[in-house]
Amino acid sequence: MGSSNASRNCRGGTVSGARHAKRAFDEGEDDLFALSLDDVMSELDVSRQDYILNHIEGWQVFITCCEDDRLPVLLGGKVFHVKQGTISG
Repeated sequence: MGSSNASRNCRGGTVSGARHAKRAFDEGEDDLFALSLDDVMSELDVSRQDYILNHIEGWQVFITCCEDDRLPVLLGGKVFHVKQGTISG
């Protein structure tokens, strides 16, 4: 039970953090934003994955993941693949 709650808190915290950063950007703060999310897709349900992939605009988002099964729903942006130290995309 503890692990499940921790995982749920991680998912909520990731999306909440992204929303907070977007709100700060939308309110006109002058800072440029770059968001880096490491292997986050495996921790999120489909609706939160969609939010991360398609509803954060106006700044750079770097997402690392091991599975690329969610990439077909990516509506914009650019995908790079890294395999054995070689970058393609």
